[in-house]
Parts: sequence; C-alpha cells; structure tokens
Amino acid sequence: MKVRRLRREWPTLYKGKYSVPQPVEDRLAVAESHLLLAEGAMFNAKVDSLYLVIDNTLSAIVIAREGALSTRVHQKKIEKLFKHLGRRANIRRIERKHFDKFYALWNKCRYELYMPTWLELKEMSSFTQHLFRFGITEIARSMKSDEVLLANKVHDSVGLFFSDTIGEFVGEVHDQRQEEAEEAGEVYGSKLERKFLNPWLYADVTLFADRPEVIRTVDTDARINEMLRGTVKSWDELINRIQWKNLKRLTSKIASSRTKESVQKESAQDVVSRATEDPDFLKFRLALTMVFDSSEPKETLGFWAKIIGMSLPKSVQDQRKPARTPWENLAEHQRLFEQK
Repeated sequence: MKVRRLRREWPTLYKGKYSVPQPVEDRLAVAESHLLLAEGAMFNAKVDSLYLVIDNTLSAIVIAREGALSTRVHQKKIEKLFKHLGRRANIRRIERKHFDKFYALWNKCRYELYMPTWLELKEMSSFTQHLFRFGITEIARSMKSDEVLLANKVHDSVGLFFSDTIGEFVGEVHDQRQEEAEEAGEVYGSKLERKFLNPWLYADVTLFADRPEVIRTVDTDARINEMLRGTVKSWDELINRIQWKNLKRLTSKIASSRTKESVQKESAQDVVSRATEDPDFLKFRLALTMVFDSSEPKETLGFWAKIIGMSLPKSVQDQRKPARTPWENLAEHQRLFEQK
C-alpha cells in the first residue's frame, strides 16, 4: 500500500499553462461579479444575483465544452452540464435537484409576493459558491490550463473591491454578543439557545466600491475607521433596541391575556420567559440600504472642488503653498473640461 505524505497544498495541475478562451473568462467574470454583489444584497435581490451566478457559470461551462453558447434555455444548460461533467458533478455533490430547487425559488421571488427566508438564502448562497468554484476547476482542467491562473484572470476582470475593515468591526460585535450569551447561559442556563439569539448571526453589513483607491482609503484612514466603527455600533444598538421593544410588546400581550387564576400561579419572570419563547420574538426583518454613486453627471466635478475649497480654514488657504496643489490640479482639470 502506498502512503501519500500530506502537504499543505496539492500541486497545481498544468502549472503555468493557459488556453481558456476570452468568452469563457467573460462569463465567469460576470458570474463572480454577481456573486460578490450578492454579498451586499438581501432578500429577493440576493436570490436574483445568486441565480445569475448559476446561469453564467453554466454558460461558461457550455462555451468551454462546445466552443459556443449553444443554448440560452436555462434547463438545457443544466442538461449540458451533466452531459459533459456528470461524473465530476456527482463526486462534488452537485445534483439536478439543487438546480430545480433554486430555479423554483428564483421564480417564486420574481413572480409571487414572496420574501425568502434566512435559511433559503444561506442554502442558495452556499450552493452557488460551490458551483462557481466547481466551474473554475473543471473548466481549467478540461482545457489543460492552470486553475490558479484562470481564477486570478477572472477576479481581476470583476472590478469590485470590498472593505476588510468593516468586516473586522462586524466580527468584533458578533464575538462580543456571543460572549454575553455564553455568560448569561452560565448563569441562567440554555447557553446554546442564547447564542442562537445573537442578532449578528443573521445580520449582513457590506461596504464595497468600484475603485480600489477608495477602499484603500476606507481601510487605512483612522478617522474613517472610527466613523465606520460607530456606524456598526449604531446598527447593533438599533437592532437591540427594537428587540427590547418587541419583547415588551409580547410580554404585555401575554400578561393582558392571563386570567386571575394564572396571575396567581405565574410570576412576571415566567411571563418574560414565555415572551422570549414566542416565535414572533425575533421574527422580523430590517433592511437599511445606503448607496453613494457620483459616476454621473460629470458637471459635479467642479462643484465638489468649490465645496472642498470653501471648507478649508482661512488660515490654511492663506498659507504659502507649493506651486501646484491637489486642489489647483482639480481646478485646472475643471477648466480644461469646460473648454471641451
């Protein structure tokens, strides 16, 4: 029997070799773009983005194996996936029932008054990420190409850049709430159940931009970091305040429905316990969307320059400065723009 020595990484197949055509790259880039956009979306919008990841990944596989997109029908793309990569798909636990399930969910979210549950979103997101990685691997191998090269080329084409800093802040608050739940569990019992009540298990906060310089500023500027931390904490306080108000409402509802006999038998603490066990205690959704898009109109460039210039303290404006400052460069750019 041969003994294989375990190493940290498996060797890359076809290392350094690359022959994946541009149309396949493009489809995979679109798929990854929607996969990343899904991180910043929730509810029906998230389902829509995830479905586009599935569809474009299937299209990339069809183009890679047949030289062109031979069909635009989603169901036939699925059939072609199993025709070309059926054995490999089965090994990776990718089955037809998964596609049917999420196709039905996508249709339900588009054409019916339906909002997907947290569990449905998590399940669809996990499957979509798994399918995308499967597509990258199998396309590279079928075309005798370096999988790492393909993944990097696709990722470089996407043009979406996410802040790591806000993810760290969210993780800090999540861990803090988990510690509080554990401490309460040690004192009052039900440690696991209390940990499941952590709202940050079900909350998403994402910050991304289409310019790497913008995200680099966000992640490295101390003042912006402080503001971001405050924003995350404010969201945490808002959720907890709403939970508390919801608990008070349910407690009052239960207390008002008690009979005289039950009042004598049941303490106030019992009523609160019943309220926390009520299915409506945490069963609510809250969404806050904040987007800034200054890509158009171009005329705003000069306006921004004027506003920034007026906001500078007079003492700073009067100081002796180099021959050409960033603000003067901006003004010169605006002047040249107006001359066109």
